[in-house]
Amino acid sequence: MINRKIWVLVLSLPAIAVTAGAQTAAHPLTSAAAIWRLKRPQAAPPVYFRLRGQVLAYAPSGLAQFPVLILRQANTGLQVRLSAPVPGLAPGNLVQVRGSQIETFPHPHVIASGIKILGQAPLPAASSVALDDLRYGMLDGRWARLQGVAVRVELKRGGTRLILMKDGVAGRVWLAGPWMERPQRLIGARVSVRGGVLCRWQADHWVTDLISTPANLAVITPGPADPFSLPVMPLSRVDQQLRSFPRLIHVHGVATVQQPWGAVTIQSGNRGLYLRGYHLPRLNPCQQVEAAGFPISSGSTVILQDAMLRPGAAVKCPAPIRVLAGERLNPAWYDRRLEVSGKLYALHLTPQHRAQSLSLLAGNRMFYVEFAWPGARAWASKLLPGMGLRVRGAYYATLYAGQPELALYPGRAADIQILSYPPWWTATRQRWLLALLVLAMLLAFGGAMVYKIQVRRIGRLVEIRTREQRELEKQLQQARHMEALGRLTAGVAHDFNNILTIILGRTELLLAKAGNGETLQQLQIISDSGQRAARLTRQLLAYGRRQALQLESVNLNSVVRGMGDMLRALMGEAVRVELRLAPQLDPVMADAGQISQVIMNLAANALDAMPQGGVLEIETANCQLSATEAALYGSLAPGHYVRLSFRDNGVGMPPQIRDHVFEPFFTTKGEGQGTGLGLASAYGIISQSQGGIRVESAVGRGTVFHIVLPRAASASAARHGA
Repeated sequence: MINRKIWVLVLSLPAIAVTAGAQTAAHPLTSAAAIWRLKRPQAAPPVYFRLRGQVLAYAPSGLAQFPVLILRQANTGLQVRLSAPVPGLAPGNLVQVRGSQIETFPHPHVIASGIKILGQAPLPAASSVALDDLRYGMLDGRWARLQGVAVRVELKRGGTRLILMKDGVAGRVWLAGPWMERPQRLIGARVSVRGGVLCRWQADHWVTDLISTPANLAVITPGPADPFSLPVMPLSRVDQQLRSFPRLIHVHGVATVQQPWGAVTIQSGNRGLYLRGYHLPRLNPCQQVEAAGFPISSGSTVILQDAMLRPGAAVKCPAPIRVLAGERLNPAWYDRRLEVSGKLYALHLTPQHRAQSLSLLAGNRMFYVEFAWPGARAWASKLLPGMGLRVRGAYYATLYAGQPELALYPGRAADIQILSYPPWWTATRQRWLLALLVLAMLLAFGGAMVYKIQVRRIGRLVEIRTREQRELEKQLQQARHMEALGRLTAGVAHDFNNILTIILGRTELLLAKAGNGETLQQLQIISDSGQRAARLTRQLLAYGRRQALQLESVNLNSVVRGMGDMLRALMGEAVRVELRLAPQLDPVMADAGQISQVIMNLAANALDAMPQGGVLEIETANCQLSATEAALYGSLAPGHYVRLSFRDNGVGMPPQIRDHVFEPFFTTKGEGQGTGLGLASAYGIISQSQGGIRVESAVGRGTVFHIVLPRAASASAARHGA
């Protein structure tokens, strides 16, 4: 155990307020307060940090997709995200974290690449805060104490979540570690919790949790051992309990309807109540239930929030209130069963697993009727607009877009009865008959015009097919041209390479015998020119697939990582290189040196396409090519491959340039600035490795080169089969 004086000294280290660009691995950032002051642009360089402090709270799993802890340094708290749980890490530990990734949204936090436990110290005193103060992350990273009534307990993977309520405000508490013993005993209890405040952006809203452990939870006033042992409260007195909210109450009633999402409406005497809970059991209509929960105000009515249910026996449904034509609807009828008669105005059928609904016109009122029992969709599909219906269901009214909306929720098929069917000869059928007569006249007088249009359409289709056939013939001719050009180039390059071998050999002999003077200079010029010619010859041999390759099992991720520093040096500061390497990438049979040359050629091509700077993304992935996809790479067979992609956001290429990029000596650079063999040699190396390469590009949209190589097993089988 570290001495308390040493611990005070550690937490009192002075803050170092420096800018993000000045931090290096040799001089890391050591102040949590300075991290809170950082302003991080999107493409900022890494900021190295090494922080010492005390762990206030730690959630290894369950709360988020990653382990997270709250680190306290002096009077500043900071979120720290870890890549994996740390064995032995617990609140109160003195730790040192390091890394180079700092985020500022939604609040400053760091992503640690390493953590070291230094010792243990007592946790500081927590300041009391209100539940309302947790909103919007104003206390992010603070060590706080919350008090409230536990209204919900949820057992999650890696811990237990409590929902506390006080003064009409709810707050979330995460208790990390094994599940608590008998957690339901906390329902209705007034508790006090110490923990670290963690605020994060989840989906499209703020989420704030108090991270703690069961050891930091204290029960101030225990709740009932069994909520159903509380005295039964009549439903007529439920709204009076809002003054002492939150208060756990116990009610009895008959379930009249259960919504698809689980909510239940019960009725007892002349009052109804809407129950909304967590994992409510499925009930049948007209079944007795006991419920325990917390009454809250919801608009113009009262609901029982976080309810717990205990089903009972089946009974007779309460008699509905029959609503007569023109009778005024009473707000006291909310959640009670009403009986309304009217005509079916419209059906709103949804997929089978969701609730079905209809609109019922009763006098001058429109009721929205929603029902969700098994087979409801098939039953409702037989209904026709204009039918006379009698509907019995739980009543609810609300304002929607400033207009009153009346709703009925029947609980079973027997609650909707058909009173009458619509007449056969209706105004709708009259309109349909008139429309059919007009359509027949149009067909009789417009037959010739339709025939003419069809003839023109067929002519256009023939023209399109002819144009597509010509395009395919053009592509086939281009492929044959590339193949013939490759054979010719390889043959010439092979013979020329033999001649160059003799020239360079004789030159080396003469250089060894020549003394100083003009003769030595002339021989050196001949040797340099011969070396350049030899390099061009090797590129031509690579294009013609006549180059000797040293095939071996190669992992493209290792090749790309090994060239990372070289690529970043080649691209300069204006171009950012991003590597997106797939985990568990399959090996390929290739020449690692030649693959490195292909990567350098494609990177140089991308650099020329981004004169103003940009982003070069290099991505690897396992893929399976279908017959259609394999045809895009030439003569490849369908199967499993490994893909290497180069994507830049440069100027792009028009089609007339894109179709010739792999031809030797084709270049868009000025005279003397390029040989036009970089992409041609890449094409030959990939083709000789039994792979394929293709390009996608458009002006102003950047360029993507896709390279596919067969997996090592596939390449071996292909060679043996050949």
